[in-house]
Amino acid sequence: MGKYQVSECIGRGGMAEVFLARQEGIGGFEKLVALKRIYPHLVCDANFIELFLAEARIAAPLQYPKIVQILDIENDDEGVFIVMEYLAGESILQILKMLSDREEVIPPEIICRIGSDVATGLHLAHTASDSNGNARPVVHRDMTPSNVLISFSGEVKVLDFGVAEAAECHVTTDRGVLKGKTPHSSPEQVDLRADVFQLE
Repeated sequence: MGKYQVSECIGRGGMAEVFLARQEGIGGFEKLVALKRIYPHLVCDANFIELFLAEARIAAPLQYPKIVQILDIENDDEGVFIVMEYLAGESILQILKMLSDREEVIPPEIICRIGSDVATGLHLAHTASDSNGNARPVVHRDMTPSNVLISFSGEVKVLDFGVAEAAECHVTTDRGVLKGKTPHSSPEQVDLRADVFQLE
């Protein structure tokens, strides 16, 4: 991957997998990043490639503290990959599973803090604007426990805008096709209420 040295797979989803990598530059520059790449068996599917590129286009302008940052998008012999901010931590889903195994729960005050931070991230996406100041709201549409990351230092961030919708997005959802995870999906699939429903 050129300037990116991959070390291990750190996550898998329905369309892609995420790798921990080290970005290298001149003068001994090094930085840990996360690389998101479509599964090998999907790289020849034009629809999946377009969805993947749309995710990068939609999420890249969302430069906010409560949202995982998209840093770059690149192409190599294996196909397209997205370069993202790396945060050492666990998703809410992983944390809930670990606590369940120990028959423990997240304390209410911590739940409130997490919910507040996620709501802040979603509000920033919902009220986003482009470089000219024009409104450019983004609806996440998959606001589930697996898409909220808590770093080991206590940061809470929203990630994975893979099924997001933006006002100028040209990738459309086929009629009757549901985006997101069914148990968390709202009746409204194309406006801000979808994210509010899922957060609740």
